[in-house]
Amino acid sequence: MSDVGRQRAQRLASLLQDTPPTAIYSTDYARTRATATAAAQRFGREISIYDARRPAVEFAEELRRRHTTGVVLVVGHSNTVAPIASALCRCDVPPLREDEYDRWITIGIDGDGGASLRTTRY
Repeated sequence: MSDVGRQRAQRLASLLQDTPPTAIYSTDYARTRATATAAAQRFGREISIYDARRPAVEFAEELRRRHTTGVVLVVGHSNTVAPIASALCRCDVPPLREDEYDRWITIGIDGDGGASLRTTRY
């Protein structure tokens, strides 16, 4: 991971300070693990590894079942993040560009299973 990537990972962890993640997921690639590690170390959480080849809908449904409350951080790739977010919110999420490393997609899920989508940069 580059110095810029490490700084970005630290910035993401800092932005989560007010709403610490209760769970952290990452694919098993060095860059995604390094990004997730910054938050995991800050908040004393383990990183759960997920298979990037797993169907997004299947993974999203597992997340919805396992985590009914709290904040869940999922660190993925340009070709997997949007499909996972789309499956979680059951809405359209624009794909990420190959060189887009700082899109922060927030999915809020209410008690009735309804979802909201917010996209920002970090």
